[in-house]
Amino acid sequence: MDDRSEQSSGAWLYAGIDEAGYGPVLGPLCVASSVFAVREPIESGGAAPDLWKVLKRAVSRAPSRTARGKRLAIADSKALKLPNPKEGATTQRDPLMHLERGVLAMLHAQGQPVAAVEDLLVAVGAQRSGLPWYAAVEGGDALPRSTTAAHIRMHGAHLAGVMESAGVQLCALRCQCVDEVQFNEQLGAAGVKSEVSFGAVALLLREVWSQTGSVDAEACPRVVIDRQGGRRCYQEALEEALPGAQVEALCETAARSAYVVTERRGGATRSMRVFFEVEAERKHLPVALASMVAKLVRELMMARFNAHFGARSIELKPTAGYHSDGMRWLRDAEPILTAQERATLRRLA
Repeated sequence: MDDRSEQSSGAWLYAGIDEAGYGPVLGPLCVASSVFAVREPIESGGAAPDLWKVLKRAVSRAPSRTARGKRLAIADSKALKLPNPKEGATTQRDPLMHLERGVLAMLHAQGQPVAAVEDLLVAVGAQRSGLPWYAAVEGGDALPRSTTAAHIRMHGAHLAGVMESAGVQLCALRCQCVDEVQFNEQLGAAGVKSEVSFGAVALLLREVWSQTGSVDAEACPRVVIDRQGGRRCYQEALEEALPGAQVEALCETAARSAYVVTERRGGATRSMRVFFEVEAERKHLPVALASMVAKLVRELMMARFNAHFGARSIELKPTAGYHSDGMRWLRDAEPILTAQERATLRRLA
């Protein structure tokens, strides 16, 4: 979070974290966060307000049926990404259309216009990979891909006005990108890939924690993280992620795990509530937006990946990197890969 995105006085932080690329054998793991400062009172029982309702003049849970719609779709990225064009098709819409419109308009509303993939990576603080297949593609990295810059500006301006009226401010969009080499190194150290993913989550959590001051317990930041798999207990992981803080478990159920993080220092106390929820992107707009950021960044990195290797063979079909198609791609690409690339490309879990 930079000086341009400091929260307004009297607002509380509402953040969401989600990932894209947990399962593939190729490409980066991307874990993203979105952080909002919200003036809307916290509901009785401590529930966060529904930002889809608060911002209903500018956002919706589903895409507009027409390109002229003024509301942006903010939802689970899996629901917003369109199918990849079929071979030979001439009228297919860009599969990233809804993802890029939502993310780029949000960044424009925050005062960070994006004209290329590199601009996006800078805006979300994504680390640069040293792998050559993620290098910028000359003439092929312009954004947006599916519409005009003027259209994004229009959406961004409308969104900014609605958020200002509603007392909502976007403080930050962030994305941690873990490339194949980093993934395999971290996997070797941690033993299981869930710890690789949580390592990126921990970095994003610390960003929110660093912005947390001494406030009333009910107005402390809320961070909601999409939960995968059957894990329920995160107390020890949170204590390791936030050194010096005390972590109390409020509940650990099949659907939700909730914690209060507290630190007392010099007579002052600060706290943060952290929730791990199944299908959190369906219930919390910040998580949905985080899922869109993670998915958009990963898809754009895979576009660079496919352009890099596709330049060696026009017969090599692109891949999204998920298991069956990723293995197909590795077989098809075998003749054009160097020994070093073969050793580096595939994620080990």
